[in-house]
Amino acid sequence: MIHYFRSFFRPTDHLRTSLLKRTLSLQSGKYMVSPFASLGIGKALLASLDEQGIHVPTQIQNRGIPKILTGSNVFIGAETGSGKTLTFLLPIIELLTRQEKSRGIERSPHRPRCLVFAPTRELGEQICKVAKKLSHRAKFSCTEIVGGRSRKAEEESLSVPRDLVVATLGRFTEHNRKKNIMLSEVRHIVFDEADYLFSRLGFREETKQLLLNVERHAVLKDRKPQMIGTAALKTLEVESFFRYYCPSVSFVLSDKLHQLPLEERVRSEPLYLNNVSEKRTVLENLVKEISKSEDSKTVIFCNTVDSCRFVDHVLSDLNEKGECLPSACYHGEMPPNERRASWIRFCEKDAGFLVCTDLGARGLDVPSIGAIIMFDFPKTATSYLHRVGRIRNEGVVYSLITQSSRKIAELCLSAHATTKTAKKLVQIP
Repeated sequence: MIHYFRSFFRPTDHLRTSLLKRTLSLQSGKYMVSPFASLGIGKALLASLDEQGIHVPTQIQNRGIPKILTGSNVFIGAETGSGKTLTFLLPIIELLTRQEKSRGIERSPHRPRCLVFAPTRELGEQICKVAKKLSHRAKFSCTEIVGGRSRKAEEESLSVPRDLVVATLGRFTEHNRKKNIMLSEVRHIVFDEADYLFSRLGFREETKQLLLNVERHAVLKDRKPQMIGTAALKTLEVESFFRYYCPSVSFVLSDKLHQLPLEERVRSEPLYLNNVSEKRTVLENLVKEISKSEDSKTVIFCNTVDSCRFVDHVLSDLNEKGECLPSACYHGEMPPNERRASWIRFCEKDAGFLVCTDLGARGLDVPSIGAIIMFDFPKTATSYLHRVGRIRNEGVVYSLITQSSRKIAELCLSAHATTKTAKKLVQIP
């Protein structure tokens, strides 16, 4: 009976949502059918999810997991905090498990079956951490090659048979060149934060070279790996990139893609300045006020490394006077170990403020962020959306707006103000 239900009942999004509000209980016994099981996830992964207290899929998981399980090329587009990492990890691990059982696949050193690419080492470590939690019950092995530790340690990790490897493109290219990791057995490739990886400012050329290498191995094996991309934005670059390299790609999107958080959850507080010289005073007053409460954390965004260093210096001076909480700095010009240490300090509550460039606006998950200060207003609506998306629950966004940033600020703030009633999409310039 249960088997019949799973095989032939395919609820619509609307009906599935109502079903997911409660676990299906069969009156005739003690059997419980997990909502994730109805999506096609097996017992081992269900046990891992249950251990973590995850019982009900999000909207994008409802839509994305079944599609990825078909083995087709998929782009997952959904807002920050919607569960995109589990959306691709769960079905990929399920497929790897099925392949191993049905084909008797033997794991080989240096030849993973799945590659997950992230734009930063911190995001890569975060993805691997989620995967390792799933591996407590599901039988698969994963590791990361994202920098921040010795190359020898990474080489030793790759010498053990791995099913899934999370990597940054630069470190992967280095290990691939040395034959520490090879593409011959790869069946799934994931590009997390694809809008950045495929952009001119990101890793477009490195990604192209990777795909050319994959194509060469696919021809030799007469098999093309499944391609998956995820992002909080579906940009023209993402669409053109996917349609060129995977013409059959399916775009699976959430209803809230490109929308700013509703004002009931995230409040916008614009602060218009007559002169740039006022920014320091306004910043000092804000951090002093925020420091009176230690319940949540604050991220301060800057547009440049120099600006980031200036703000960090201001906060350090205030902290020495006992007028604000300790701060941590996070930008691309910091040595990897120092940047990692700053991130850990912020996550583990040793620092109340994180001063960062847009490097901290993508993918990184700190549930307790309650405020964002835009010391420099972002130059695009895309950056604004990513920054605001760092607030997972409730919070406030303070924007310091000068004459030079007024035009883009009015565009973003007007969109933020109308999401409560009209739910308009942010127009990406």
